[in-house]
Amino acid sequence: MRRLTPEAEVLVDSLGAMAEESIADVGVDAAREQEIGLEPDREPSLGSVRDATFEGSGGDVPVRVYRPGAGTVGTVVFFHGGGWVTGTLDAAEGFCRSVAAQAHADVVSVGYRLAPEHRFPAAADDCYDSLTWLEDNGDSVGVDGSRLAVCGSSSGGNLAASAALTARDRGGPRLHAQALVCPALDTRTDRPSHTDPGTGHFLGTRDMEFFWDCYLGEGRAPATDPRAVPMTADDLSGVAPALVVTAECDILQSEGSAYAEGLREAGVEVESSNYTGMFHGFYGFTNDLEDARRCVSHVAGYLATQLKRQGSGS
Repeated sequence: MRRLTPEAEVLVDSLGAMAEESIADVGVDAAREQEIGLEPDREPSLGSVRDATFEGSGGDVPVRVYRPGAGTVGTVVFFHGGGWVTGTLDAAEGFCRSVAAQAHADVVSVGYRLAPEHRFPAAADDCYDSLTWLEDNGDSVGVDGSRLAVCGSSSGGNLAASAALTARDRGGPRLHAQALVCPALDTRTDRPSHTDPGTGHFLGTRDMEFFWDCYLGEGRAPATDPRAVPMTADDLSGVAPALVVTAECDILQSEGSAYAEGLREAGVEVESSNYTGMFHGFYGFTNDLEDARRCVSHVAGYLATQLKRQGSGS
């Protein structure tokens, strides 16, 4: 059985029911209300932070642009988690600020449309549209649209993988990297990390079933579309180099590892890292967990390295 590290176990125990409650019981509206009351993490300080919008194929999409200062290595386009139904620009603030500061990269966080009001492909369209907008109009918000990477956590990791596949299939924009942090990539719930009793903190199988139903709709007809479920792609070759981060005690660990292996087998340059004894969303607890701080630094370092390289990407 998978086990939390002592440090992670103390944190999970201190949060009590919050670590175990299911959104299927709480409901989407209540979960969103809880997010509204959270104070955004305004650290570390940066050169500038500004809000903007762009016109996507489905209407105006809000973004938040983080700029650490002059001479950045490129632009990281970030897609937040929340099961495609929750998540806000404010909730992603701390992670985006840290990546911007440590990678010395501009970060553009995308406020894509949420399910169940907007089912697939709304979020996937907004995320891919953000890449084409930045490629053509990056200078309008002061960032380099010619050197792009994508990054996402949880359902945002799904959207980052989806955007990388779409960029390959549509001939651009060129991506230098994709960083997938505890990504949701498959609708299957029979993989080892789903069935291990040592997983399920902060995200259980019941939660993922609920999230997939909200995102894909009744009958889950899009479940065979790789833009919705990247694990179903017949061909993973030619996508951007990838970092895949997993957590041992996360129900999504097995699919993340399987996707990383599938990318390798397809000839994609892949770096993977599994955080022993960590749970889903651990990377958000940088004030409490050394592994969370190490994870954010790893993601930032990887993105900086890839954005500096010549000739990488799709």
